[in-house]
Amino acid sequence: MAEVPVAIWPASSRLLIAWESGSAFWITVYDMKSKGIQKVLDVRKKGLPEITYQSNGMERLSFPGYGNEGGGHIKDGSSNLQMADVYTWQGEMYVEQKNLPFANRFEERQKR
Repeated sequence: MAEVPVAIWPASSRLLIAWESGSAFWITVYDMKSKGIQKVLDVRKKGLPEITYQSNGMERLSFPGYGNEGGGHIKDGSSNLQMADVYTWQGEMYVEQKNLPFANRFEERQKR
């Protein structure tokens, strides 16, 4: 299946690249360190992320979760937004918080 480039975003010392491929987006984040370039996130999601920053300056990637009554996923219809998967940069890696209520996706959580 052909992939279509969608966007490239700088995020501090990282570069986020988004591709569309069929029913999902491929999101890859590369970190540019003194030892070279390293892939630090590679996920397939149904929507593009919202990029926000926590009070400590670390960015968060919030991916919307679209659902329907059958448990499947759909791409459109904001009334169907239910959950979000959030990835928070912790200095060396992203920490994932899955299935947060979409309305609470910006709340800061302590690292466990």
